[in-house]
This record gives sequence, structure tokens and C-alpha cells, in this order.
Amino acid sequence: METANRFAAGMIALLSVVAVIIAVITMSVCFSIKATVEASAGKPDDAVAAAATDKTATKNDGETKKALYKLISEDGVIAVKDADGKTVRTLVTQVKFLTDNDRELLNRGIEVFSDEELETLVQDYEN
Repeated sequence: METANRFAAGMIALLSVVAVIIAVITMSVCFSIKATVEASAGKPDDAVAAAATDKTATKNDGETKKALYKLISEDGVIAVKDADGKTVRTLVTQVKFLTDNDRELLNRGIEVFSDEELETLVQDYEN
């Protein structure tokens, strides 16, 4: 009986050590990825900020297209407006809980050029 208890305690200790090692490896990989992204973009939000200030998008053939939607801050939540300025969707996300950078982007308006891009942004803001 005592041997079984020692064995169980040893297995628990071994599993604890393995869990700590996996956690350390995961953290180091995440920090490495973060450092790479920040180094390549200057700041993590630079690409989003640059895209949000652009009024049009250029296709590969040089043709310019207009935004289909615009995400804005309205009455403390995020509203999705169509090209005519009509509200087509309102998110439950409260703007006051977002970062300063996200609030600034929404105050200026984030233009969206496709339904797929809209769904991606909506998912990002709702999670």
C-alpha cells in the first residue's frame, strides 16, 4: 500500500514538472512571436490604424473600390453602417471597454471593403 502511494505521489510530481516545462516553452514561443510582429510592424496596431485611415482600397489591377461598410462608435456601442450611412448592425460590445487605440479608430470610422472583412472585424470586437 505504501509503495502505491509513493508511486502515485511520484507520478503527480512528474506530471507537475512536465506541465511547468510545457507552460514555459509556450510562453517563450508566444513572446518570440510577439517580438517578431512588433519588430516588423513598428507597433502591433500600425497596420489596423493605417487601414482605417485609408478611404479606398486598390485591387491588384490598380482599380480603386469604395468601402461597403463602416464601423463606428455610436451611443457607446459599435455600429455597422452601409455605404449609404444606414445602420445595418449593432454590436453588443461597449466601446468604453476597448483600448484607447480601438476607440480612436472607431471614432474616425473603420472602413470595410468586403463581407469577409466585416465578419472578421465583428468577430474580433465581439470576442
